[in-house]
Order: sequence, then C-alpha cells, then structure tokens
Amino acid sequence: LRRFRPRRRLRPPSPAGLAGAGVPADATAGSGPDPPAGPVARLPAAGRKAEAAVHLHLAAAPLRQVTPLANLARLPSAWREPLRDALATNPRCRRLAPLPAALVELVADPPSAEWSEVARAAAGTGVTKYADVNLTRLVTAPRAEKDTVEIRCLPGSIDTEAIVAPAALVERLVHRCRNPRPLPEPRPGDRVELLLGG
Repeated sequence: LRRFRPRRRLRPPSPAGLAGAGVPADATAGSGPDPPAGPVARLPAAGRKAEAAVHLHLAAAPLRQVTPLANLARLPSAWREPLRDALATNPRCRRLAPLPAALVELVADPPSAEWSEVARAAAGTGVTKYADVNLTRLVTAPRAEKDTVEIRCLPGSIDTEAIVAPAALVERLVHRCRNPRPLPEPRPGDRVELLLGG
C-alpha cells in the first residue's frame, strides 16, 4: 500500500463550508434516495449528498506487465458491480465510469507481445482519468512523480476505519491482479472477495 488520502476534507454543511472544501455547488442540489448503509452513511448529510470519495494510489511499476494490466482491466469491468458493492462506492460520484470497451476487448485474450506494444495499444483505446480505475499513468511512459494506478471508486468518510478497510481490500485485489492466472468471470451473486480465495 503506497498511500491513500481523502479526496477532500468535508466541512459543516453550509454553502461557505462546501465551497471551501472544493465541493461543486450543484453537487448538493440533486434529488434521489440516500446511499445504502455503509461507510458513506457515516458522513454528515452534506457529505452523503456530495461527491465524497477516497482516491487510492498504488505504485504502477510492479503492474507494468501484460498480465497485471489484463487483470486490472477485468476487475473494474467484469467485476464492476461486485467491486462497487464491496466498497460501498458513493453513487453521487459523477466522475466515475467503466473502462473503455476497446480496452476490455484488447485484454480479453492478452496478446503475446512486448509490454511497450500492448501499452501503446491500450493507451489508444480512450483510457481516461475519470474511470473507476485510472490506468492512464500505467500505460504511458513512467514518470518520476505520481507513477501510480489510481483507484477512484472508494467512498468518502470521516471515519478512519471506514477508509482503511476498503483500502486494504483494494490493495489485496490489486495484488491478486499480479498473479499470472486471469481473473475469472463472475457468476450471479458472486462477491469480489471470492477472487482472494486462491
């Protein structure tokens, strides 16, 4: 686990406080049901209505290989709903999305090619920062600063344990992605924790 930090520090639910925390004014104006019980439910009312999230950055260097890339793409695509259920992803976060279908198709049967070729092809599929998992730094040339894979779908919280527990689960899942065995397809009702069984 390299590091993690809350996206923004939440403040009391007043317009001035929300502006100071960097929360868009229209983020609290939406209607709809409250998020399900879980880490997000421990937030103040303003936090539940805002796009509160934790972004977890993990070192990209150990993942810069074809098999880990393939598994990292399968995790938030084939296992997207079980993953979001396990993490209690904040449904009000708008800057989240599945990975591009072209990337998922590219890694469905990992090509027997050098990493540089696969990374170049992956970078051309339309990968973007604003996805459940940000792979943009992984598939581009390494950088001295912030050479990470960014997991963006963890819920925001002001409770330490509510931040650490999902982060620990993500760390274990990413470690599983380094295993040469491809992630299996989920069956109906499968929980993402099943991936850690072997």
